[in-house]
Amino acid sequence: MKTRIGFVVELQPHVQMWLAPWQGDPGRTCVEDTAVRYKTEAAAKAALTRARKYSPFKDARIYKTR
Repeated sequence: MKTRIGFVVELQPHVQMWLAPWQGDPGRTCVEDTAVRYKTEAAAKAALTRARKYSPFKDARIYKTR
């Protein structure tokens, strides 16, 4: 699979769960390749802030993919 560059939001690192582009509270995926790629870290932080309206995701992290 082709790796896409960008920032991803890992909601629950201990279970490998990322923000996904589909509907949900928030949309989630266990497959990193299907996670949303944000162009900037600021956009990823804003997405995490929106996701935290549903659950605290206290261990969430944002990182750049290569």
